[in-house]
Amino acid sequence: MSKETFDLFEFLRNLTLGGAATFTAMLASFLAENWPWFRRLLPQYKRLASIVFSGALGLGAYFALGYLETLPKETLKTIQDWLTILVLSITPILGTQVWHALVNKGLRPPDVNNRFN
Repeated sequence: MSKETFDLFEFLRNLTLGGAATFTAMLASFLAENWPWFRRLLPQYKRLASIVFSGALGLGAYFALGYLETLPKETLKTIQDWLTILVLSITPILGTQVWHALVNKGLRPPDVNNRFN
C-alpha cells in the first residue's frame, strides 16, 4: 500500500513562489460565493483585501520555512503527519464543493469520455 504524505516544506515553498496568490484567489471566490458580508464589499476593498492577504500569506510561509528548519526532526515529522491527515481529509471535500457549484449554476462538468465532440 502506498503511503501518501504532505510535504510541508514543498507546500510552503510553493506559497512563497506565487502559490499565495492562487490560494488567495480561491479563498476570495469561496468568500464571495458563501459569505454575504464579503459580497457587500466594494470591488476596490475586495482587491485590497486579496493583495494584503496574498502578501501576508507569502511572507508568513517564508518565515515559517525559516522557523521549521530549526526544529528537531522528530517534531517536524509529527507536524508533517498531522498536516498529511488534515490535507488528505479536506481535499476531497473541496473537490465535491466545486462539483456542487457547477451543478448549482447549471453547468455540466466536462465529459471526460466524450471530450472531442
